[in-house]
Amino acid sequence: MKTLPILVILISLGLSVPLLADITAAIDKTTPEKPAISKQTDKLEEVQRKSAERSNSLEKSTEVKITEFRTVELQHCLLVGKSFRYSLSSGGENPVPGFWDKCFSDGTISLLEKHPQRIHNEVLIGWYGDYDPEDETIMCIVGVLTSPEARIPVGMTSIEIPTSRFAVATLIGQEPDVYMKAHQLTFEKMREQELIFDAERG
Repeated sequence: MKTLPILVILISLGLSVPLLADITAAIDKTTPEKPAISKQTDKLEEVQRKSAERSNSLEKSTEVKITEFRTVELQHCLLVGKSFRYSLSSGGENPVPGFWDKCFSDGTISLLEKHPQRIHNEVLIGWYGDYDPEDETIMCIVGVLTSPEARIPVGMTSIEIPTSRFAVATLIGQEPDVYMKAHQLTFEKMREQELIFDAERG
């Protein structure tokens, strides 16, 4: 199996949804996996599994399918957005969809979309990482990509993304199904092609 780095998700608005998961650098390398990275990978996979379970529990109103899958290189940039942390062990309802709703309703998304140094204007980002094994929490960032020297709006955070290789899946379907199934279908396609993300960068 090919070893590939990073977890970054880009979701565009509309019914045809490009979703990117970083699979950088060590495409032709195999490196020993550190226990902390392995545990973080397990937790990220748990997030994906719970998202898939929630997706499957929704009434199926339309088919969601991948129409294109490829890998691309993303140049050095910043992810700029609003963040929050949540527990992977508390159970209960997934707080991420509600966080996205809040970012739309409170003007966060509108502000980010107008960022003067924004790049790849067709996409919004959902980023998961910075897992803390002590309290089993993980960070979620809703944001946009900007040039590396971009200013950070007050109250927001940034993550530096080095030049990286990404898997890109374009999905088609009806809202909200297309958003709920995007992660599940993309990671299934990655596994089919023996691609895995590098949780150490997520």
